[in-house]
Amino acid sequence: MATGKSSPVSDTWLLAAVLGAGGLAMLLWIGAAGAAVLSGHPVPPVELAPAITALTAHRADPSAAWGQPVGPAWLYWTVTLTVLLLSLTAGAILWQVARQHESGRAAAADGAQVICFQELFYGPYFCQV
Repeated sequence: MATGKSSPVSDTWLLAAVLGAGGLAMLLWIGAAGAAVLSGHPVPPVELAPAITALTAHRADPSAAWGQPVGPAWLYWTVTLTVLLLSLTAGAILWQVARQHESGRAAAADGAQVICFQELFYGPYFCQV
């Protein structure tokens, strides 16, 4: 029997699905906007339906999905993939920083006075530059 309450896990998955769909639509619009600007066309309006159509029905001709010229398909998908890769990289970096921040706070709570993360060794030490 249903109690009328939703579980926190199902709410989390629902929120993730909604944000993921919105993020995908925004990613596809950024691809269209970037391709349009690079090819000298006006930027299309931000809309969800053309983004989904560009992904599903009009992969070979994104201009047909957006209802206006956005440049050649290869440019549209190149810009979209570049934005996707940059977004994933930024997300991974932010996740790493948040994780290190959390572990730094835990170490400080345990009495650590000096904390050195491995990123310090990726490049020249700032005092030696």
